[in-house]
Amino acid sequence: KSDTFAGAGCWFNGLFDYFEFSDTEREQFDIMTLEALAFVLWISALLQHDPSLISGRVWRTRCDNQAWVEICNRGKCNKSPACAVLLEYLHSLQCQYHFGILVEWIDTDANLISDLLSRFRLAQFRSEVALIGFPAPTRLQVPERSSLVSRMTFASSQGLHSLPRP
Repeated sequence: KSDTFAGAGCWFNGLFDYFEFSDTEREQFDIMTLEALAFVLWISALLQHDPSLISGRVWRTRCDNQAWVEICNRGKCNKSPACAVLLEYLHSLQCQYHFGILVEWIDTDANLISDLLSRFRLAQFRSEVALIGFPAPTRLQVPERSSLVSRMTFASSQGLHSLPRP
């Protein structure tokens, strides 16, 4: 849990989660891919919590990982098999829940709430949230991620940019 590499944090309208990556995930994937994993799992958690938050809308979200922002907005990924799997999963969520997505890049320094979460500074996170007027935030638990990570690992090992349906 060092300041230089802790994890990823996500925040939306009083809902939040933060992600710590396993040693295996850290060995297999770069930070961009790990943050993309957190991004996709977060959207999945929001949809499981309350689909009306996103369904039927073009959802504008922000991310401080510029490479992932570009991948999402282009709608294709031909350089990273693991990110291609994540993008494919995101597209399946979009089809299932009928939403579009526009991802805007935000500088890490301007992304205070999520950055505090990614560094596991929870006391400071709660203090900052109170300062901007939110009631006590609610932590969502992301769905099981092992299946998605397994698909990413397989795609990376084979150099695949899409996988046959399970």
